Amino acid sequence: MSDLEVKIGVNPADVRYTANFKVAPNDGYVMYEKNTPIIPEIGVNITVINTGREEMEVHYEWAPPFGGWQCASTTIIPPDGKPVYIAHPSNAFYYQRIIAYNKKESTAFGNCEY
Repeated sequence: MSDLEVKIGVNPADVRYTANFKVAPNDGYVMYEKNTPIIPEIGVNITVINTGREEMEVHYEWAPPFGGWQCASTTIIPPDGKPVYIAHPSNAFYYQRIIAYNKKESTAFGNCEY
């Protein structure tokens, strides 16, 4: 069993995307975005690891065909290097995105897998 299977309970062959990222102070990083204006779709589950020194907020956001972004869920990711699993909302959406926000004064670092 690989380290990835132990940490998040997922077969490494099932991970479609992984990225290291950094978020500037008082800024955000879009980890995932999907726009399907014709037929709404279910989103993705994501695993986020905070590899920096500051906590991050991860927002799962959605939008209707006409209107602004709404927050479906917010998760605080502590700077402990442990993976945090974020499940997608049960609804289907036309527009959806997952953003890591850094509300601190130093740069935040992380990793995401979905």
